Amino acid sequence: MNGITSIQNEFVESVGFSQVLDMYNLLPDVMFWVKDIHHRFIFANKVFLDRNGLDNIEQIVGRVGHDVLPNSYEQLLNYDDDIVLNNKQNVDRIEKEPISQSQWLMMSKRPIYNHKSEVIGTYGIGRQVDEPQPSMSGTHSMKEAVDYIKSNFKQAITIEELADLVHLSASAFQRRFKKVVKKTPWQLLTEVRMTNAKALIESTDLSIAQVAFECGFSDHSYFSKQFKAYSGELPTQYRLHHQKALM
Repeated sequence: MNGITSIQNEFVESVGFSQVLDMYNLLPDVMFWVKDIHHRFIFANKVFLDRNGLDNIEQIVGRVGHDVLPNSYEQLLNYDDDIVLNNKQNVDRIEKEPISQSQWLMMSKRPIYNHKSEVIGTYGIGRQVDEPQPSMSGTHSMKEAVDYIKSNFKQAITIEELADLVHLSASAFQRRFKKVVKKTPWQLLTEVRMTNAKALIESTDLSIAQVAFECGFSDHSYFSKQFKAYSGELPTQYRLHHQKALM
Protein backbone atom coordinates (compact mmCIF):
# COMPACT_ATOMS: atom_id res chain seq x y z
CA MET A 1 0.00 0.00 0.00
CA ASN A 2 1.52 3.31 -1.04
CA GLY A 3 1.47 6.49 1.03
CA ILE A 4 -1.40 8.09 -0.89
CA THR A 5 -3.64 5.03 -0.50
CA SER A 6 -2.81 4.83 3.19
CA ILE A 7 -3.80 8.47 3.73
CA GLN A 8 -7.07 7.93 1.82
CA ASN A 9 -7.98 4.80 3.78
CA GLU A 10 -7.19 6.46 7.10
CA PHE A 11 -9.40 9.41 6.21
CA VAL A 12 -12.36 7.25 5.10
CA GLU A 13 -12.12 5.16 8.26
CA SER A 14 -12.08 8.28 10.42
CA VAL A 15 -15.16 9.94 8.85
CA GLY A 16 -17.16 6.75 8.35
CA PHE A 17 -18.28 5.15 5.10
CA SER A 18 -21.84 6.51 5.40
CA GLN A 19 -20.58 10.10 5.27
CA VAL A 20 -18.57 9.37 2.14
CA LEU A 21 -21.64 7.88 0.47
CA ASP A 22 -23.76 10.83 1.56
CA MET A 23 -21.50 13.10 -0.51
CA TYR A 24 -23.05 11.58 -3.63
CA ASN A 25 -26.34 13.26 -2.69
CA LEU A 26 -24.74 16.54 -3.77
CA LEU A 27 -24.37 15.38 -7.37
CA PRO A 28 -27.02 17.13 -9.51
CA ASP A 29 -28.83 15.03 -12.13
CA VAL A 30 -26.61 11.99 -11.56
CA MET A 31 -27.97 8.68 -10.28
CA PHE A 32 -25.52 6.77 -8.10
CA TRP A 33 -26.02 3.35 -6.52
CA VAL A 34 -24.12 0.51 -4.83
CA LYS A 35 -25.16 -3.17 -4.85
CA ASP A 36 -23.74 -6.24 -3.16
CA ILE A 37 -22.90 -9.48 -4.95
CA HIS A 38 -26.51 -10.67 -4.51
CA HIS A 39 -27.80 -7.58 -6.39
CA ARG A 40 -29.19 -6.06 -3.18
CA PHE A 41 -28.97 -2.29 -2.93
CA ILE A 42 -26.56 -0.98 -0.29
CA PHE A 43 -26.90 2.69 -1.18
CA ALA A 44 -28.65 4.98 -3.66
CA ASN A 45 -28.43 8.76 -3.80
CA LYS A 46 -31.33 11.22 -3.79
CA VAL A 47 -31.42 11.61 -7.57
CA PHE A 48 -31.73 7.84 -7.91
CA LEU A 49 -34.54 7.70 -5.34
CA ASP A 50 -36.42 10.61 -6.94
CA ARG A 51 -36.17 9.17 -10.46
CA ASN A 52 -37.55 5.85 -9.25
CA GLY A 53 -40.39 7.29 -7.16
CA LEU A 54 -38.90 6.36 -3.78
CA ASP A 55 -39.20 8.54 -0.67
CA ASN A 56 -36.21 7.40 1.37
CA ILE A 57 -33.20 5.10 1.41
CA GLU A 58 -34.88 2.64 3.79
CA GLN A 59 -37.21 1.59 0.96
CA ILE A 60 -34.37 0.14 -1.07
CA VAL A 61 -31.46 -0.94 1.14
CA GLY A 62 -31.20 -4.73 1.33
CA ARG A 63 -33.69 -5.28 -1.47
CA VAL A 64 -33.26 -6.29 -5.11
CA GLY A 65 -34.43 -4.18 -8.00
CA HIS A 66 -37.61 -6.01 -8.98
CA ASP A 67 -38.95 -5.59 -5.41
CA VAL A 68 -38.93 -1.80 -5.43
CA LEU A 69 -38.25 -0.32 -8.86
CA PRO A 70 -40.51 0.30 -11.86
CA ASN A 71 -40.02 -2.63 -14.23
CA SER A 72 -38.47 -0.50 -16.99
CA TYR A 73 -35.85 0.92 -14.63
CA GLU A 74 -35.20 -2.43 -12.98
CA GLN A 75 -34.23 -3.89 -16.36
CA LEU A 76 -32.09 -0.87 -17.19
CA LEU A 77 -30.16 -1.03 -13.91
CA ASN A 78 -29.75 -4.82 -13.77
CA TYR A 79 -28.58 -5.17 -17.34
CA ASP A 80 -24.84 -5.96 -17.44
CA ASP A 81 -24.59 -6.63 -13.68
CA ASP A 82 -23.37 -10.17 -14.23
CA ILE A 83 -20.78 -9.04 -16.75
CA VAL A 84 -19.33 -6.71 -14.12
CA LEU A 85 -19.50 -9.29 -11.33
CA ASN A 86 -18.35 -12.42 -13.15
CA ASN A 87 -15.93 -10.96 -15.68
CA LYS A 88 -14.65 -8.08 -13.50
CA GLN A 89 -15.36 -5.90 -16.51
CA ASN A 90 -16.22 -2.22 -16.63
CA VAL A 91 -19.37 -1.32 -18.56
CA ASP A 92 -20.20 1.98 -20.25
CA ARG A 93 -23.19 2.34 -22.54
CA ILE A 94 -25.86 4.77 -23.62
CA GLU A 95 -29.58 4.00 -23.32
CA LYS A 96 -32.91 5.71 -23.91
CA GLU A 97 -34.53 6.83 -20.65
CA PRO A 98 -37.05 4.00 -20.23
CA ILE A 99 -40.09 6.00 -19.14
CA SER A 100 -40.05 9.16 -21.25
CA GLN A 101 -38.09 7.65 -24.18
CA SER A 102 -37.16 11.26 -25.02
CA GLN A 103 -33.87 11.46 -23.11
CA TRP A 104 -30.59 9.58 -23.24
CA LEU A 105 -28.78 8.17 -20.21
CA MET A 106 -25.10 7.30 -20.01
CA MET A 107 -24.83 4.24 -17.76
CA SER A 108 -21.49 3.23 -16.21
CA LYS A 109 -20.85 0.29 -13.87
CA ARG A 110 -17.76 -0.94 -12.06
CA PRO A 111 -16.92 -3.87 -9.73
CA ILE A 112 -16.19 -3.30 -6.02
CA TYR A 113 -13.34 -5.28 -4.44
CA ASN A 114 -12.60 -6.13 -0.82
CA HIS A 115 -9.12 -6.11 0.72
CA LYS A 116 -8.52 -9.63 -0.69
CA SER A 117 -9.18 -8.38 -4.23
CA GLU A 118 -12.46 -10.35 -4.34
CA VAL A 119 -15.45 -8.83 -6.12
CA ILE A 120 -18.12 -8.13 -3.50
CA GLY A 121 -20.52 -5.93 -5.47
CA THR A 122 -20.98 -3.23 -8.05
CA TYR A 123 -21.48 0.51 -8.19
CA GLY A 124 -22.74 2.67 -10.99
CA ILE A 125 -23.90 6.05 -12.20
CA GLY A 126 -26.53 7.13 -14.69
CA ARG A 127 -26.47 10.64 -16.08
CA GLN A 128 -28.55 12.36 -18.69
CA VAL A 129 -26.92 13.38 -21.96
CA ASP A 130 -28.59 15.59 -24.53
CA GLU A 131 -27.88 13.23 -27.40
CA PRO A 132 -25.55 10.36 -28.24
CA GLN A 133 -22.01 11.67 -27.94
CA PRO A 134 -19.65 11.39 -30.93
CA SER A 135 -17.81 8.46 -29.32
CA MET A 136 -21.17 6.71 -28.99
CA SER A 137 -22.45 7.41 -32.50
CA GLY A 138 -21.57 3.86 -33.55
CA THR A 139 -23.57 2.47 -30.65
CA HIS A 140 -26.50 4.59 -31.75
CA SER A 141 -26.26 3.08 -35.27
CA MET A 142 -26.67 -0.40 -33.79
CA LYS A 143 -29.39 0.59 -31.34
CA GLU A 144 -32.25 -0.82 -33.42
CA ALA A 145 -30.58 -4.22 -33.51
CA VAL A 146 -29.74 -4.12 -29.79
CA ASP A 147 -33.30 -3.07 -28.90
CA TYR A 148 -34.72 -5.81 -31.11
CA ILE A 149 -32.64 -8.45 -29.31
CA LYS A 150 -33.75 -7.13 -25.91
CA SER A 151 -37.43 -7.10 -26.92
CA ASN A 152 -37.52 -10.43 -28.77
CA PHE A 153 -35.11 -12.63 -26.81
CA LYS A 154 -37.84 -15.27 -26.28
CA GLN A 155 -37.91 -16.15 -29.96
CA ALA A 156 -35.39 -17.38 -32.52
CA ILE A 157 -33.49 -14.46 -34.04
CA THR A 158 -31.45 -14.58 -37.22
CA ILE A 159 -28.50 -12.48 -38.31
CA GLU A 160 -30.37 -11.66 -41.49
CA GLU A 161 -33.31 -10.00 -39.73
CA LEU A 162 -30.97 -8.01 -37.48
CA ALA A 163 -28.93 -6.91 -40.48
CA ASP A 164 -32.09 -5.78 -42.28
CA LEU A 165 -32.97 -3.51 -39.35
CA VAL A 166 -29.80 -1.46 -39.85
CA HIS A 167 -29.68 -1.84 -43.65
CA LEU A 168 -26.46 -3.87 -43.85
CA SER A 169 -25.50 -7.20 -45.34
CA ALA A 170 -25.25 -10.08 -42.85
CA SER A 171 -21.43 -10.15 -42.94
CA ALA A 172 -21.07 -6.37 -42.68
CA PHE A 173 -23.57 -6.29 -39.83
CA GLN A 174 -21.67 -8.90 -37.80
CA ARG A 175 -18.39 -7.03 -38.22
CA ARG A 176 -19.98 -3.68 -37.38
CA PHE A 177 -21.92 -5.06 -34.40
CA LYS A 178 -18.80 -6.63 -32.85
CA LYS A 179 -16.82 -3.42 -33.36
CA VAL A 180 -19.49 -1.16 -31.86
CA VAL A 181 -21.11 -3.29 -29.13
CA LYS A 182 -17.87 -5.12 -28.22
CA LYS A 183 -19.58 -8.51 -28.41
CA THR A 184 -21.31 -10.67 -31.01
CA PRO A 185 -25.10 -10.62 -31.45
CA TRP A 186 -25.22 -14.14 -29.96
CA GLN A 187 -23.25 -13.06 -26.91
CA LEU A 188 -25.66 -10.18 -26.34
CA LEU A 189 -28.68 -12.44 -26.86
CA THR A 190 -27.31 -14.91 -24.30
CA GLU A 191 -26.69 -12.09 -21.79
CA VAL A 192 -30.22 -10.76 -22.21
CA ARG A 193 -31.71 -14.24 -21.82
CA MET A 194 -29.61 -14.95 -18.73
CA THR A 195 -30.47 -11.60 -17.13
CA ASN A 196 -34.16 -12.31 -17.58
CA ALA A 197 -33.74 -15.91 -16.42
CA LYS A 198 -32.11 -14.74 -13.19
CA ALA A 199 -34.98 -12.31 -12.59
CA LEU A 200 -37.54 -15.10 -13.07
CA ILE A 201 -35.63 -17.49 -10.81
CA GLU A 202 -35.41 -14.80 -8.12
CA SER A 203 -38.98 -13.51 -8.30
CA THR A 204 -41.20 -16.45 -9.34
CA ASP A 205 -41.87 -20.09 -8.48
CA LEU A 206 -41.61 -21.20 -12.10
CA SER A 207 -39.84 -24.49 -12.63
CA ILE A 208 -36.40 -24.34 -14.24
CA ALA A 209 -37.90 -25.85 -17.41
CA GLN A 210 -40.53 -23.08 -17.48
CA VAL A 211 -37.88 -20.41 -16.94
CA ALA A 212 -35.88 -21.88 -19.82
CA PHE A 213 -38.92 -21.76 -22.11
CA GLU A 214 -39.76 -18.17 -21.09
CA CYS A 215 -36.24 -17.12 -21.98
CA GLY A 216 -36.07 -18.69 -25.41
CA PHE A 217 -34.63 -22.16 -24.67
CA SER A 218 -36.45 -25.27 -25.85
CA ASP A 219 -34.02 -27.62 -24.09
CA HIS A 220 -33.82 -26.96 -20.34
CA SER A 221 -30.65 -29.09 -20.01
CA TYR A 222 -28.88 -26.84 -22.48
CA PHE A 223 -30.30 -23.84 -20.65
CA SER A 224 -28.83 -25.12 -17.36
CA LYS A 225 -25.39 -25.50 -18.96
CA GLN A 226 -25.58 -21.98 -20.41
CA PHE A 227 -26.76 -20.58 -17.09
CA LYS A 228 -23.86 -22.18 -15.21
CA ALA A 229 -21.35 -20.93 -17.78
CA TYR A 230 -22.76 -17.43 -17.38
CA SER A 231 -23.36 -17.19 -13.63
CA GLY A 232 -21.09 -19.89 -12.19
CA GLU A 233 -24.01 -21.88 -10.73
CA LEU A 234 -26.74 -24.18 -11.96
CA PRO A 235 -30.20 -22.54 -11.90
CA THR A 236 -31.33 -24.65 -8.92
CA GLN A 237 -28.21 -23.69 -6.96
CA TYR A 238 -28.68 -20.04 -7.84
CA ARG A 239 -32.30 -20.09 -6.62
CA LEU A 240 -31.30 -21.77 -3.36
CA HIS A 241 -28.48 -19.29 -2.67
CA HIS A 242 -30.72 -16.34 -3.53
CA GLN A 243 -33.43 -17.57 -1.15
CA LYS A 244 -30.88 -18.03 1.66
CA ALA A 245 -29.51 -14.54 1.07
CA LEU A 246 -32.97 -13.05 1.60
CA MET A 247 -33.52 -14.84 4.93
